[in-house]
Amino acid sequence: MSGGRLREPRVLVLKLRQRTSERGNIYLDGWMGQAKLLGFKEVEPDEYGNEVWSVYAVTPQPKAGG
Repeated sequence: MSGGRLREPRVLVLKLRQRTSERGNIYLDGWMGQAKLLGFKEVEPDEYGNEVWSVYAVTPQPKAGG
């Protein structure tokens, strides 16, 4: 128990890795099933000052030889 509340069960949905582009920009990438995901940090924080990440599903490139 933390803060007087019971811990609710959690289900892992996806994992994203933090990466750095050749230009030094930080972004997130990973997979959710067959969907390739890319996340980019927004320039402006939300109304509470929190960082905001926008995550997009993109069409994966075919693998060579496949």
